[in-house]
Amino acid sequence: MSVYDDPRLQEARGGYESAQRAATDSQAAGYTLPAQLKEALNKKFSTDNPLIQSRENALRGYLEAGTSAPLSVTPQSAGGQASVIYNPQQQANLIQQRRAVPMSQLSTSNYLLGLAQGGIPDIINATSDAHKAQTARLQGEATIKGDSYKNLLSELVTKAEEATRQRDEAFREREFQEKIRQFDVGEARKGSGGDGIDLMALLNRIEEMQTGNKVDDDWSKYESPEKKN
Repeated sequence: MSVYDDPRLQEARGGYESAQRAATDSQAAGYTLPAQLKEALNKKFSTDNPLIQSRENALRGYLEAGTSAPLSVTPQSAGGQASVIYNPQQQANLIQQRRAVPMSQLSTSNYLLGLAQGGIPDIINATSDAHKAQTARLQGEATIKGDSYKNLLSELVTKAEEATRQRDEAFREREFQEKIRQFDVGEARKGSGGDGIDLMALLNRIEEMQTGNKVDDDWSKYESPEKKN
């Protein structure tokens, strides 16, 4: 079984990939969050906002006062609503007073709406900062899980390599012992007059096995000069 099939590694990898996707998705959402939030807030403030309705009512009252105030101080004989006759100065003062109330209401509504709408950038900035912090947290978790996955993979690979090395060494040791056994058998045969295994050939085979280099089997070069003559 490959180290990549280890359940622990698969679980670690799955956790890392999941955390990485969450961090990536959060980062991508952060790019469009301010615009989406601004659009939603502006839409909310322009439709169902009580401050908008209050300002509309105050504006309507102010516009109506522009007509009703002069009529309220105009004598009925002149087409107005007043049962008494006011002099021009009195009329001006009364008109101003009756227009002041809706004007004050309109001014207050505009002020409150301005405060609310002026706070939209603050809301957007605060929300964006919170989202950035959340994204940073997710990225940190992805990094930690990624490091855990890589460390586990390195550990499993190291153990697999060590196991392979030990198997190879055990195999070479068995081969070496087999060569020794064959040599002992050959020596025994020589002692009894039978054909045995040449010691030099055995040593050469062992050297080939250990080094991987071909050993020359020409034994004549090891003979003494007297024997060659």
